[in-house]
Amino acid sequence: MKKIVTKVFLFVLINAFIQCGLNSNTFAKTRRHLVIHGGLSAVDLLAVAKNTDYLIVSDARLDYLKQIKQMNPRLILLKYHNALGVRESYPQWNYIQKNEDWFVHDKYTNQRLKAQKYGWYLMNNADASWRNFLARKVVSETDDLFDGVFIDDFWSHFVNKFWTARTQSPAQPSESLIREWDQNMILILKQIRSLYSQLIFINGAHQKYMHYVDGCMEEGFVHANWHSDGHFPDPSKYLRSLLKIQQLKKFAKTILVQSGSRGDNPTDIEHIFNFCVASYFLVSARNTSFGFHPLHTYYFKGIPPYDNYSLDLGLPKGDFYMVTEGRHPPNLIPYGNFDDGFRGWKILTGAPSVDTGQSINGRAILFVGAPGRSDKIISKYIPVTANKDYMLSAYCKSEMNQALSAGYKKLGLQGRYYDKNKTRLPGAFDLQFDAGTFDWLPFAITHTSPSSAAYFRLRLGFIGDGLGKGWVDEVYFGPPPVGEKILRRDFSHGLVIVNYGLKDATVALNRLSQDPNGKHLTIKAGEGKIIIAGSGDNHPPNTVVK
Repeated sequence: MKKIVTKVFLFVLINAFIQCGLNSNTFAKTRRHLVIHGGLSAVDLLAVAKNTDYLIVSDARLDYLKQIKQMNPRLILLKYHNALGVRESYPQWNYIQKNEDWFVHDKYTNQRLKAQKYGWYLMNNADASWRNFLARKVVSETDDLFDGVFIDDFWSHFVNKFWTARTQSPAQPSESLIREWDQNMILILKQIRSLYSQLIFINGAHQKYMHYVDGCMEEGFVHANWHSDGHFPDPSKYLRSLLKIQQLKKFAKTILVQSGSRGDNPTDIEHIFNFCVASYFLVSARNTSFGFHPLHTYYFKGIPPYDNYSLDLGLPKGDFYMVTEGRHPPNLIPYGNFDDGFRGWKILTGAPSVDTGQSINGRAILFVGAPGRSDKIISKYIPVTANKDYMLSAYCKSEMNQALSAGYKKLGLQGRYYDKNKTRLPGAFDLQFDAGTFDWLPFAITHTSPSSAAYFRLRLGFIGDGLGKGWVDEVYFGPPPVGEKILRRDFSHGLVIVNYGLKDATVALNRLSQDPNGKHLTIKAGEGKIIIAGSGDNHPPNTVVK
């Protein structure tokens, strides 16, 4: 979420206004959140109060917010702040700019770092004086009406999107700032907590921060507002979105799950919304809330018509599960599961080890990246066909995965093609694992082999000066799967079914209490459906009433 220009995050979601007599155990009824950075008018107040459980604002009249709280006393009101940057237009800029140590500087030219696209300066989270100023700024700018604060851009690691302020050239901060980034962000949270007893939410669903906050936002769930309407996530990225929410639920903190659309084609927005909300129900829990904003501009423009309903699926009967999956092509890497240890692989550098305590199924390889050590293994030459699509995939678990001198220099896979003489061909065909800390997640990339390719070879481990500790399992290289991938979750009042694969499919529905015939359902690729047992009013357009 990038506020530093005026905008509004409209999170469109199913009506969740708490009605009298609602069973408190029925938590599948969607809770919603809404973020407003301008555009709120008097005519919107009732709709916002009725349809919102968490309201995040940076630019709204205080008297409007008081009216909304009066209409819905249960609503949680959060004040928006930014964790990373300051603009020259900020009222205290003249004071801030006198403190040169508060700014991050390029290690080569000593110029300040500035976000090229948005024009704000990156502030130095390693400086204790700046952290203290930021914490006091957050508290002083939050009215007592608010139940807490929402702090944007709470990155788990440094993301290099900055240029030098004066010469407008690519910039690079010190390695110490990159290396200590997450620990300094934790110190910011601790400093705010020492001054503020109300709720603290962050935009950054990262495990390392969960002990220090009351809630977080996972922005870009399944389909983000910066994605075009024609964009569809690859299956591994889709599954990664679900698993990340599953892994965060163990912390028992509120998770604001946000999807969206860029709004390129208004006729597609409702389909994207339906897919996202069905996907949300696959991982929903007592402590989750769903959000969807239908435009890349975040100015509030009201709640869309397809959101004017309330949905109650009852209690979940368990987690989501795979109903059917298309046949997976053979793995061209014969020992990609590491059940036979390093058989078929060669240790290239460092001291990687076989670990039976951490794996998807059986064994995994443990890699360490540290000063003077960079664990890496290499495969044998794998025969391939020229001009053919291949997929490279793997599961990774990270205790820490950190890049220093370049973003790609961390734990990952490096693929290279070779000609018939085993001479390396130009081009890099790599698979990047996420930075940070996470439990087992799937990663994949698909590419086309060069016209003269005869062999493929894979390096796996820490690249360059990357730091951390992580495990890798289930490495696959071969033709990309093209079949269906259908997930389902059952509730006491219905079920949710999503096809995140690349092929349409027809599946049999288990008999529901009011479905004696056990009908079949055709579900297209990239489609989600909510099936409700029994009849009722006001069902969303993607539901099937049984």
